[in-house]
This record gives sequence, C-alpha cells and structure tokens, in this order.
Amino acid sequence: MRGLSGIRPAGVAPGPELVSNGNFATDTVWTKGAGTTIPGGSLSINSAGVTNNYQALPGNPIHAGCHYQVTYTITGYVSGTIALLLATGTSGAIRSSNGTFTERLFVTSVGSQNFNLQAQAGGFVGSVSSASCKKVP
Repeated sequence: MRGLSGIRPAGVAPGPELVSNGNFATDTVWTKGAGTTIPGGSLSINSAGVTNNYQALPGNPIHAGCHYQVTYTITGYVSGTIALLLATGTSGAIRSSNGTFTERLFVTSVGSQNFNLQAQAGGFVGSVSSASCKKVP
C-alpha cells in the first residue's frame, strides 16, 4: 500500500510532538490575533467578519519534502470557518463544525516554522481545545 496518503509502514511510530502548549493550559508560546484569548484549556477565537492568524512556533523545524500528521479539536463552534496551515502554504481542509480532525499534510516549501490555526474570510467564532503536529514517514 505504498504511496497512499495516511498509510505508514507497520511498526513505524510518528516523531515527537512539535507543538508546544497544544492543550492551551497556559497563555504562552501562541501568537494570538485580534479577538483571541487563551483562558486556560482552549484557544478562544471570536473573529466574526475578519480573517486572523493563530500561530505556535513548533519545538523543532518543519522540513520541505516531509509528511506531518496534524490533529486539532474544535469545541464550542458558533460560526465561520477555520483551517490549519503548516509552514508556508501547506493547508488542511476548511472546517466549520465541532470535532477532532486529523490530517496528513505534505510540506512542499518552508518559509516559516509555524503551526497556524487561521480563521478564514468571514471569520470564526469558537474554540480549539487541542492541537498537535508530528512528523510521520
């Protein structure tokens, strides 16, 4: 089953966690856009009508030509859309509901070392309660 997205060789574990404070326990390491707070336990976003970026610098560099498993949980969804962006322009699916979402992303180029939760045009109102990124084979 070589070459299928989301399939990894048996017995090969993902790399270490790259996102610091992915449980939002404290208001640290995240650069928050307007209307965003970390009250403890979630990233609370209230950006109705605008587009904002929500970034955390990973603990280790992101590399072009590599796959990464990203997972995040949206809770308290009210309105709008959000997507995960990794490095420069590697984007996951646009989301508009509560749930835990896991995606395998292939990074083609690196211009930043950011794990971004980005409210899309029209904004996003809701919370993200966890975020994770690991390099995978």
